[in-house]
Amino acid sequence: MLIDHIAVISAQAIPADKKLRQMIRGYLSALAENADLTAVLLFEHRSLDKKTHTRHVPQRDKFEALWRDVLNEGIRTKTFELKDTALSVRALMGVMNWTLTWYQPNGEKSIEQIADDYSDFMLKGMLK
Repeated sequence: MLIDHIAVISAQAIPADKKLRQMIRGYLSALAENADLTAVLLFEHRSLDKKTHTRHVPQRDKFEALWRDVLNEGIRTKTFELKDTALSVRALMGVMNWTLTWYQPNGEKSIEQIADDYSDFMLKGMLK
């Protein structure tokens, strides 16, 4: 399960920036490998029946907490400087999740290259 894979990465005793890179790569790879199922969960979850939707929300919250924990770890170790970790996680999730709408397996970049580009963008930003 995806959440278990990300939890294993987040539990590693490595610096937060390296952990975040691995989590981004692992998440995007899983999205690409399971594109149809993931698209339903990400984009159609509000259309699910109430029982299924209710079951999905705690999993989503647990998943987002893994990402917040890594960002908070980076703040504690002075690796990251963020004002709002919850917003940062939502922004990162939005960027990664939207990849499903345009990513082509035979396209210009592999999913790993895209993950590395997203990692650079999130970790380095755009300022020179």
